[in-house]
Amino acid sequence: MRIDIEDIANISKELGLNDKTGIEIDIPREESGGVPDPQRKVMISKGMLKRYLNNNIRSYIKEDVKLNDDEIREAVEEITSWIEKPEPMSRGEVIKQLDEMGFILKNFTRR
Repeated sequence: MRIDIEDIANISKELGLNDKTGIEIDIPREESGGVPDPQRKVMISKGMLKRYLNNNIRSYIKEDVKLNDDEIREAVEEITSWIEKPEPMSRGEVIKQLDEMGFILKNFTRR
């Protein structure tokens, strides 16, 4: 049986690791724990990547490729969608996809 991150998060919550202890100690206010939420992490990562790409993607377009604003928006959406793939893409797959889309990764050589 394979256990993934969502299984671990659910078990942690069932064990009460996300709840206040109820122990009265001399502190102003007890806070509950923070069992990581895999979906929240995906959404945060996707938002950060999207923000970075929106600000920087033009500097990665190959010299011989011309993309209009709509094509750039579509590229950003496609690239950020890769975060939600069930199986992560390999480094080589990412490089190949970006190359096919007309982007070059500066200082990022293929191994």
